[in-house]
Amino acid sequence: MSAISQISVSALGDSLSVSMRKDLAAHFSLLVADVMKYGNEGLKILIERGWMEQPPQPIDRNKFYKS
Repeated sequence: MSAISQISVSALGDSLSVSMRKDLAAHFSLLVADVMKYGNEGLKILIERGWMEQPPQPIDRNKFYKS
């Protein structure tokens, strides 16, 4: 799931970079956002079902310094 989303975003980014048409650039930008949202939802499902571990999260520095 993650690899498919990454490849899709990469391909859309490449298409966006070489397209000279502004209307297609707008569509590609919207598609990138949709693909990323779709990939995030798929990742959440994989984590909920225990098929994948939750990826490392950034440290909450405020909470870290208080302890």
